[in-house]
Amino acid sequence: MGAGNAGKYKWGVGPILGFPTATDDALGTGKWGAGPAVVGFFIQGRWTVGAQAYYIWPYAGAHDRPDVGQFLFQYDITYCLGRGWCLLSTPIITDQSEESSGDTWAVPFGGGIGKLVPIDRVPTFIAVQGFYNVVKPEQEADWSLRLQFKFLFSK
Repeated sequence: MGAGNAGKYKWGVGPILGFPTATDDALGTGKWGAGPAVVGFFIQGRWTVGAQAYYIWPYAGAHDRPDVGQFLFQYDITYCLGRGWCLLSTPIITDQSEESSGDTWAVPFGGGIGKLVPIDRVPTFIAVQGFYNVVKPEQEADWSLRLQFKFLFSK
């Protein structure tokens, strides 16, 4: 594992683990997995720009389930307007690949608005974003809506 800090730039590298904890076969791979993860971002004035990515290789688990590699890439572009308001785009690009299938990528495009508000004296970022799936598996929806609550705790 590693991390760095060069002025306004921050980054980190480490492992990611996958566990077969789904209560229904449709909700998980049924496999144990592991892989690398990386994150980085920088802040310049009112802008925050960053990205995170990981890949999980399956290595054990249900023998009757296919081995599915899981890739995730999420970029984050945020522009702060002032008074706690921000414009943002944080789509989650995924690939759930099996060797026998090619219809596995989900590539959304879109964004939304967010606001920093106190909830019981805890700074909380609340955001809503809409995304159109430019590329998607046949069974996935064309559009998605994400509502986020991020509780910000300082040291």
